[in-house]
Formats: sequence, structure tokens, C-alpha cells
Amino acid sequence: MALAMMSMRMMRSTSVLSPTITRRNLGHEANACQRLYEKKLTDGSLKPDRQQAEAVVQLNELGERLRGYRVGGRRRGRAATPTSGGMFSWMSSSSSSSTQSTPAVTPPKGLYMYGDVGSGKTMLMDLLLESLEQGQPNSSLRKNRVHFNTFMNQIHSSIHEWRQTPESKTQSKDSLILSLAAKVVEVSPVLFFDEFQVTDIANAMILGRLFEAMWNQGAVIVSTSNRPPSDLYLDGLQRDLFLPTIAALGERNVVYNIDSSTDYRLTGEKMSHVFQVGKGGKSALDTLWNELTEGRKGEEKLLAIPGQGRNVMVPETLKGIARFSFKYLCESNFGSADYAAIAVTYHTVFLDEVPQLNATNRNEARRFIVLIDELYNHQTKLLCSLAAEPHLLFEATDDLSAQEEVFMFNRAASRMSEMSTKEYLAKKHLKEP
Repeated sequence: MALAMMSMRMMRSTSVLSPTITRRNLGHEANACQRLYEKKLTDGSLKPDRQQAEAVVQLNELGERLRGYRVGGRRRGRAATPTSGGMFSWMSSSSSSSTQSTPAVTPPKGLYMYGDVGSGKTMLMDLLLESLEQGQPNSSLRKNRVHFNTFMNQIHSSIHEWRQTPESKTQSKDSLILSLAAKVVEVSPVLFFDEFQVTDIANAMILGRLFEAMWNQGAVIVSTSNRPPSDLYLDGLQRDLFLPTIAALGERNVVYNIDSSTDYRLTGEKMSHVFQVGKGGKSALDTLWNELTEGRKGEEKLLAIPGQGRNVMVPETLKGIARFSFKYLCESNFGSADYAAIAVTYHTVFLDEVPQLNATNRNEARRFIVLIDELYNHQTKLLCSLAAEPHLLFEATDDLSAQEEVFMFNRAASRMSEMSTKEYLAKKHLKEP
């Protein structure tokens, strides 16, 4: 059941330029990405950038590797043993008994593209996706584009649902991982992950087994990231167990650094009312709240977190707008699944009294970064009162242990800058999980 629900989520048809998952037929014509890039330069959609132009060469090469690639036919083992009808009753206790997909040829190398915030990585990945759409219309090879956090939330949700079933007492987690990998590749052999990052031990410990199983099933993975593979999960707990995954990412992908000197998120026209800095910020937000809600007080509401078996209390909500304090939302033990549910449900979020952040409140800073990621991914509007401008909000110190937070916050500050622009505020709210 959980795997079936995951498949349904993955097969939703949405715009290829959204951060939610899409499914399309995959085709490619030689140099299609290069031609599309040049067209966008000509019509003014893009500005000339030497590093991006060089990256397009890598995208063309990836398109060539994907031309003609097919994952092989279906192969079935023995039928699953009937059970009492739990969510995972169709799964057998052995990985060999599940339906698996075997690649007819060795999967071509994917692409791991990394670089500074705002350097155009996501735009380039979407450029490749758009060029593939203009290729062969009847190709049987499919693709999915998904934000990496969203993908991992779906994986953890499936594991959570499995743990509630009687079958979890007799089946191993490794068997479940194999079945999840087979289902993912069945829906989409080519996966595009935006904002690939590993910051917690739960993801670090599962990724190696999941990706290896997906690669063995014939998957091709294309990723964008702010970090090179060697810097993923830096200084994380039990990182030595994650090192084989880092090595595998290098072996299975072309690793490419796009080193653009321009942060394109900083070029839009800023709207001054979005972020209220300094004293009086909360009072200014009160005024904005009253304007948007016609002076009405919001109501308290429980928000269910899909696949997690828990709720988040929303202190005040009205007309698709929600209001929280930083203390409640970032000092409580919330994670990406909670923030994603908030971002999906509400088109606008008010956040009161974001303090100066530094190494002493790094856990709160990390949660704030994840919150910004989820709001940005769903094009949710954010209005907040801040102790300092976004780029000054995390106070850098000589504490080397906080360097990871400094790096991560640079991305968050860049996104916040874009979220305050007229262009971002005009975007349609993305309600897909």
C-alpha cells in the first residue's frame, strides 16, 4: 500500500519546471540542449554566462548517453506468500521473490552537478528536461524530477507505514529497501534530484543501500547540489559508514563543478515589506496580517503530517495563511516532513521574531534552513520579522565546527533574497507534496 501510494505520487503529471515530481516520456535529439540554450540566449530568457555555457556541453553529453538506453523487461520470482492482508501483504519475505526490473545493458553514467548558490544549476537541469521533451515522443524510457528532500520524505514515509504492519516483524528492512528501489525504477529509470544534500544520519544510513539497489535495477541519477560528493554529510555522525556511498556517487556519475560567479537570485526587484528587520518588525507584521485577513483573528488548527502518524499544531491560520513564531517552529523538534506539509497547505506563512543565529543555536539554525528550503520549493510566500538582514542573520565565528552551518545558511540567505522579489511573489503556489 505504501509503495503503491508512493508510485501514485511519483506519477502525478505536473509542470516539468516545478520542484514536484513529474512523469514524461523521454526522448532526445543530438545537441537539443545546446540549441535550446542558444534559443533562450537569443530571446533574452537567459543571460550569457561562460560557466553555464560550458555546463551545457556536459548536459548534451548526458543526453547522448541516454539516447537509446532502455531498462530491460520484467522478471518475476516466485509468488509472494499470502498474508493477513496488511499494507505490505504483496511483498514476500525474500528480496528474490519480489518483481524486479533488470537492465538490458549497464546503465550509463549520470551527472552530479554542483556549485555555489544561485549559479544556475536548477535552471540547467530544467533546460535538459525541456530539451528531452522536444525529442522522440514515443520513447518508453521515463523520467522523474523531484526535490531531494521530497524524495527522501516519501522513502521514510513508506518505511514508517511498513513498520506499522505485521509483516515488518518477519521481513528485513533490507528487503524493504530492495522493493522500494524496484518500485522507484519501475516508475522512472531516470531520476533528476534537485538540491541533493545529506545532513542527518537517517538519510546517510539509508542512501547507500537504496542507491546501490536502484543502480542495480538500471537507474540513472542526475543531481544538482551545492556540495561536491566528498563534502556530503561533512562532520556527520558515523560518517565513515557513508564514505562508500560518496565513492559510489563518483563512480556512477560524471561529477561536474559549475563555478559561476553570479548569484542570479540576487538580481530581482526587492519588495521591502516582505522582511521586517529590527525593532518594530513584529508590529509591522501585525499590520500586514490585518490587511491580508481583513482584521480577523485566525484559528488554531491541527495539521496532519502525511505518512508520519503525527500532527503539527498551527497556532493561527485563516484564508490559506498561517502564522508561527520562530521559537515554536524552529526550537521544537520539527523536520522537513513537517515543514513540507506547512508549505503545501498554506500559500503564505508569517514567521515572527527570527533571532540572530550563530554556533550556539545551530540546531535552530538548521531547522530554519530546512524551513526556508521547503517554503521555497513550494513557492510559498514568507513574511517575517528578523533581527538582521538575511545575509547577516547567521553570525560567522572562528568556531570551525560551525562552518557547515555557515555554508548552508549562504544558500538559505540567497533563497530568502529571491523570495522577497516581485518575480517570486507573482509565482503560483505549488500544492503538490
